[in-house]
Amino acid sequence: MQIPRLRKKKMTESKFDFAGALRARQSTLIASLAEGRSAQSHPTASGDHSELDWRGTLRRFLPNRYRISHGSVVDASGETSDAIDVIVHDAQYTPTLFQREENDDNSIVVPAESVYAVFEAKPTLDKAYLEYSSKKVASVRRLDRTSSPITHAGGSYEPKPLHRIIGGILSDSCAWTPCLGEPFQAALLDLAEDSVIDLGCALEGGAFERLNYTEKDIELSPPDLTLMFFLVRLFGRLQEIGTAPAIDIESYAPSLFNASQQEP
Repeated sequence: MQIPRLRKKKMTESKFDFAGALRARQSTLIASLAEGRSAQSHPTASGDHSELDWRGTLRRFLPNRYRISHGSVVDASGETSDAIDVIVHDAQYTPTLFQREENDDNSIVVPAESVYAVFEAKPTLDKAYLEYSSKKVASVRRLDRTSSPITHAGGSYEPKPLHRIIGGILSDSCAWTPCLGEPFQAALLDLAEDSVIDLGCALEGGAFERLNYTEKDIELSPPDLTLMFFLVRLFGRLQEIGTAPAIDIESYAPSLFNASQQEP
């Protein structure tokens, strides 16, 4: 009996349009980003004056292993960062220490070990806001972080080396002309090491990535893919970090329980 041969399927002439898909995805995200303009309810709250829903947009784009919040960051000694508009932190292995309410729009306190990235959301990208945002980023990077061995079925891994926390700025418009030209780049490169801004997005002007915080390499977005450039580059950096270090929760115990014992 002769076995019939399977016919080879002809390769289709069309290929997936990645550029078109990125532009379509960007249009959807920009529409969701702008929802904050009509839903603004607390104009004095952290980051709300930017009007754009940056936290919601990041939640829609990033995998669920990342949590997007705003609030402050704390270390085991009780040192606390400045208030941060956007915190990208671990959602799997690190507890959230305090939260006033369950609503995501309320400020929370997260342990330093869980933090992957922090961003300030400002109405425009200019020198004053860039320097202001860099100080907020530095207040997080200067906190102490623990790293414990990671237990698995066959034993344990050595403590994970601490990653460098990503820092950035998010805005609607840009005050520089051209937006990301030489004056902007000079201001960006002038920031001290703890204060370096790695990534940023001025939605109506362009996005940027400082490729190496010790060097002077800066890459700019294509003019029509500003938001997607920022999101893809952020995700790439998060992939490089991998998993957050295993927190030594016992190191937080003295501060947590001593504080509770002092309450009336």
